[in-house]
Amino acid sequence: LILQPLGGGLAQEVPRTESRSPLLSGEDRWRIGPEPVFEVGGSTESNGPDFYRVRGIVRLSNGTFVVANSGNNQLVYLLPSGEVAAVAGRVGEGPGEFQALGSIGLLGADSVFTVDYVHRNVSIFDQTGRFCRSVRFDPLVPHGYFPQGALSDGRFLFSSDAGFVRGPRADSTEALLVDMDLAAVESIGRFPKSFLGNPPGTLALGPPSIFAVGPQNFYWGYGDRFEFQKFDHDGHLAGVLSKEWEPFRISARAWRKSGEARLESLKRSRVSDMETLLRRARQEHERIDHAETLPAFSRAFVDSEGNLWVKEYPLIGVREADWQVFDPSGRWLTQVTPPDGLQIFASGNDWVVGITLDEMDAEVVQMFRLSRR
Repeated sequence: LILQPLGGGLAQEVPRTESRSPLLSGEDRWRIGPEPVFEVGGSTESNGPDFYRVRGIVRLSNGTFVVANSGNNQLVYLLPSGEVAAVAGRVGEGPGEFQALGSIGLLGADSVFTVDYVHRNVSIFDQTGRFCRSVRFDPLVPHGYFPQGALSDGRFLFSSDAGFVRGPRADSTEALLVDMDLAAVESIGRFPKSFLGNPPGTLALGPPSIFAVGPQNFYWGYGDRFEFQKFDHDGHLAGVLSKEWEPFRISARAWRKSGEARLESLKRSRVSDMETLLRRARQEHERIDHAETLPAFSRAFVDSEGNLWVKEYPLIGVREADWQVFDPSGRWLTQVTPPDGLQIFASGNDWVVGITLDEMDAEVVQMFRLSRR
């Protein structure tokens, strides 16, 4: 790895936690309930929210869920019962308005931040949906750097996206801790960049470079192994966690099946020229090179209890993916199997929330109970 720790030089000795098996397995593993506590949206709700391209969901300390619905550039506030409490944001150039609503995250326990990729700003909303303020990050960070999450003191972790960065810095990903109020920027180091087959000519299904941010620390992992490095609040390397991993080999048949499944999924897109979209996707799949094995993981987040959730790498139409959960000390805690089709965005002590598709391929937000035996 090409990690350069804060301050330069060699990394200090840090604890390594290597796991061969989860602490909780079999009947003791965590389980998601069979039926959702609530579900909102979908093709049958004529008066409900029209969820499309949901980019994230967070839960506030009062139990309210906030959904980043980028398809119409709005935040939808849901009560613990699933009832819509408020809607914030809209398309526009003014305060609290969006051109390209992207990610969402918690800022403290009672506020959320949003990222607009066109405005290149972070906007803050309170627990009722009231717009508080926005800060442009253009003057502070170079083009191609985007927020990954916020720490408890209000600083943001930014990382560079190699697809947007040009020149010598495009060969890796840089992480920055940014205090946007004080205009202070501190580099944590450089990490291997993602190789995901975009732009064309690079390797499809290559290992991703992933950050997961919690209130007190953050994690970074590279998908060529099932391992994450843990960093403390000030960006110093504090530990390494890992588990045994058997790579999944991508056969010619598996690659063909995944291409067919991807074309089927694209048919659900809301585009005016479906024929062109499918033709280009088919051509891209046929010409692009892919890795011999799947990466170890595809996504990660820190739950409300400080546990790190890591999603195994799926292959559409071929292989589903479970979540592996690590406790704050780095131990492999348990494995969680999501209900069919559920894309999990967040989790807490006794709940998980995410989206799925109904029979008409409309997005539905679902919350389930999580049983910790």
